[in-house]
Amino acid sequence: MRQVGGINHNRWDISDRLRLLVARADIPLFGIIAIYVALEVEVVYDLIMDANSVMLVCVTIPLIVGVWWQRANRSGTLASMAMGFLTWFLAILLVTDLLGDLFGLLAGLLTILVVTPLTQKTDPPRRLPNSDGEEVELKDRLGTLPLFGPVK
Repeated sequence: MRQVGGINHNRWDISDRLRLLVARADIPLFGIIAIYVALEVEVVYDLIMDANSVMLVCVTIPLIVGVWWQRANRSGTLASMAMGFLTWFLAILLVTDLLGDLFGLLAGLLTILVVTPLTQKTDPPRRLPNSDGEEVELKDRLGTLPLFGPVK
């Protein structure tokens, strides 16, 4: 098993043959999706905006909350990502004039704030390891400077 920083990155013991079959199936599948998107999207700018919106609603809230709230856990993060994407996707499909990004962000925030406390016992928060596997100290993360007086 491959471990980096104490985290197991190879949970399932998948054979090389199965891994190769999945990789071979993914190439034509994503090719078909890319061709469909290329034929359906009329303005490239809209496609770029949608791609950035997906990143915004899926990653922003879990990243910010994960950095600043020590109780944040994996279950809350994954639920927030899924709910943010689902809310954004439904908003752009059903009501195109609506700001799907804003609703996706709010849904992700509410989800992580609700799911994290409910899953503290089953999925406790993990400490962040550095490249040597040691726990990263989370005080003075921004390296704030004093307003008055010399810099220490």
